[in-house]
Amino acid sequence: MTSQLLLLACTDPPPCPNDMVLIEGGRFELGEASPRPGHKALVVEKRSVVLDDFCIASHPFPGKDLRWPSDGLSRSMLPAFEAQVKARGRRACTVEELMLASAGPENRPLAAPRSACETRDDEPKPIGSHPECRTPTGIYDFGVRSSWAHLGPLDFPRYEGWASWGPTWRDDTFYPPTNFAVHSHDGAEAAYLDDGWRTCADLGADEGEWPAFAQAFPGSFADLLDSP
Repeated sequence: MTSQLLLLACTDPPPCPNDMVLIEGGRFELGEASPRPGHKALVVEKRSVVLDDFCIASHPFPGKDLRWPSDGLSRSMLPAFEAQVKARGRRACTVEELMLASAGPENRPLAAPRSACETRDDEPKPIGSHPECRTPTGIYDFGVRSSWAHLGPLDFPRYEGWASWGPTWRDDTFYPPTNFAVHSHDGAEAAYLDDGWRTCADLGADEGEWPAFAQAFPGSFADLLDSP
């Protein structure tokens, strides 16, 4: 019995919370090698990227089996929402982190075939309803909606530190449908449905208040941020 207790005491805690996936860092070549005319301001061009290990949610916010938000996040909402995220032990991802998590070290243009993912814009099934819409590392529903993220070292004039990264299920977007796409909006613009959120965390983060916060999401970012 004593030896079993010592073994348990010496076991390292998992690097990521239960609802998150560990992405191992390193140096990678990521981005669009040959941007189409007119897309240079809407893609991350191929470059050498160095990242530390990090944790990323296995599903978009608010999480597996929950309903997709009925609205998106506007640029003006981001400071208030990020504050709520940080208060519960999570953080915004960077564009480079999202690109690695979706494209992988192989620099794939898509995380999964679009036909494998949710395509209903008006009445989507709950998050995670398409188990084949996943990366090899087990991250689901990339390419369904874009995700706001910090630009980090990337330089996109007029983007003010944030970009909405990635493709979406729509065919009529002005940005390309690849893992290398980025776009943004003016702070005065209304929220767009295709601008969502996927959460990251540093290694060692615990469950904390996050599961209860996600489960209690009222279904609308506007309603969440308007509540006391």
